[in-house]
Amino acid sequence: MVRADYLSEDELNDLTKDYASKEEFKIKEEDIDNVDEEVARWTREEPMRFGVRFSYYTVWNARNMVTEKIVGSYDKGYALCLELCVAIQKSNPSSIATFSREDANLKFADMCISFKVALDGFNKGFRPILGLDECFLKGKYGGKYLSIISLDANNGLFSITLFICRSGYQATWMKFLTLVQGQLTLHPSKLTFISDRQKGLVEAVSQVFPHSSHRFCFRYMYKNIKQLYGDTYLMTLAWNASKAYKKL
Repeated sequence: MVRADYLSEDELNDLTKDYASKEEFKIKEEDIDNVDEEVARWTREEPMRFGVRFSYYTVWNARNMVTEKIVGSYDKGYALCLELCVAIQKSNPSSIATFSREDANLKFADMCISFKVALDGFNKGFRPILGLDECFLKGKYGGKYLSIISLDANNGLFSITLFICRSGYQATWMKFLTLVQGQLTLHPSKLTFISDRQKGLVEAVSQVFPHSSHRFCFRYMYKNIKQLYGDTYLMTLAWNASKAYKKL
């Protein structure tokens, strides 16, 4: 009688995932953000090479394993946030580097980083115009990335501060702006903020910077006009109107 041992479906998935990550699935660091095509290629071409079909999710898991080997895991990255803030405060005195957890479960709440050299650069050599923006983080834990930027003499983007948090509501913007308010108001001129009317942002700016001006990006208004009317000539007039800086 011959005994045969068979792998379970989960064991087979782990085996193929481990093979894909260790032997063939090669990703360079500069290609981390463009590996979706490589995942699709593996799913499409590997059955022809070995007669074994890898599911898309198996190859995707292999991709994640390789990515973690190159840039590290999300778990370890968040675990180092507090240590990072302490290191910034020690090596860059007067920089803003804060980290906080939720009181109930000690989970990550938010982190704010603004280097002293960036704050000094804005206050001493930049126009008093600040752009406020936010975007979603697409990593394992999600969240939002809030930022404050300015423009240099060549109209290039100049990052002043960043704020990583779980959600971008009014209370979050209030906390973010309050952290940097003392440094930004050192600018000798009156500040002007530009934003896209994110939820809670208008109220937060008016409370933290009551003496500043707040203007809104025309791009989103332009999209609404285009969607509603769709007229090319009207679009041209709208852009020209947005660039008519002189008051009538």
